[in-house]
Amino acid sequence: LTFQEKKEEIFKSREYLLTNKLINPGERIAYCYPYGDYDNEILELMSDLKMGYGFTTDVGSAYLDEHNGSIHKLPRWDTNDCWDFNWRRPKIPKL
Repeated sequence: LTFQEKKEEIFKSREYLLTNKLINPGERIAYCYPYGDYDNEILELMSDLKMGYGFTTDVGSAYLDEHNGSIHKLPRWDTNDCWDFNWRRPKIPKL
């Protein structure tokens, strides 16, 4: 997508959430990138639009000071990382 197409898609998605009262005006939201796909243009747009917190598909705990202060490319834990399939019970993920 071009920069303008990315901007329009993000803006329209945010407007949909606002119009349908799924978020409040000025509210920062947490979001995940589709398939973990993002680039520097996306990060710039998310920051400019004050979109909130962006989670990547990188596995791990999110500490802002260890990620250059970027709230738009935070790692996350997948639910599969928190389940022991052998014992069929929750587990604490290994760092």
